[in-house]
Amino acid sequence: MRSSTSPTFITYDRGRPLHVFDAAKVRGNLMLRRAHAGETLLCARWQDYALDDSICVIADEEGVESVSGIMGGEKTGCSAETTDVLIESALWDPANIAQTGRQARHQFRCALSFRARVDPVFMTPGLELATHMVLDLCGGSPSEAVVVRNAEPLERVIDFPLSEVKRLAGLAVPLPEMRSALERLGFFVAGQGERVKIATPSWRADVENKAGRRRGSGAYPRRRPGAADAHSIAVTAPRSRC
Repeated sequence: MRSSTSPTFITYDRGRPLHVFDAAKVRGNLMLRRAHAGETLLCARWQDYALDDSICVIADEEGVESVSGIMGGEKTGCSAETTDVLIESALWDPANIAQTGRQARHQFRCALSFRARVDPVFMTPGLELATHMVLDLCGGSPSEAVVVRNAEPLERVIDFPLSEVKRLAGLAVPLPEMRSALERLGFFVAGQGERVKIATPSWRADVENKAGRRRGSGAYPRRRPGAADAHSIAVTAPRSRC
């Protein structure tokens, strides 16, 4: 079992993408910056990617070592000879990840996770979980975690009309059933009328599909998509943030 395998388990099991560097191969401090025109990265799949200043990267004193939220570089990757590792747990801007993924023409599981929205509160706990997994499987001793900045979770309270479940999910779900389904998933529902207040937990975003979750996918109506379902394809405009 390689220590670099732990992020894969954490990504699939908890939806928390991570990256592991071979600490001995990192030169100086790692920094977050924009790529410079002409820079390239040989990734862990032995593909060389050309970078530009629209791409957010993690670099050391010798150059780019990973593309933020997308892929790690071969140069600082772990191997059977690795003895010290550096685990990165970060929160990247989904629009930037989507743009970079299109440019690289490659979709990694971690990139898809960031695009689908990663729980901002689980950044540090995810790091701790991966650290414990490395210790359990490989042994060793951990250093203190260095936290540059913790994401502040935004409290989202939605003024939600019950009719939206029928309109968006195709199910008419009574309020008691909807309340039970949502509260089992970490939501908080207040109110008794046709509109209720729903507080969403940090790790969830969509309400409509979760409201009828206890019924199973077989309860959703089946129909052929028509012209009314068609949407124009939106391409994310380039952004300057990471």
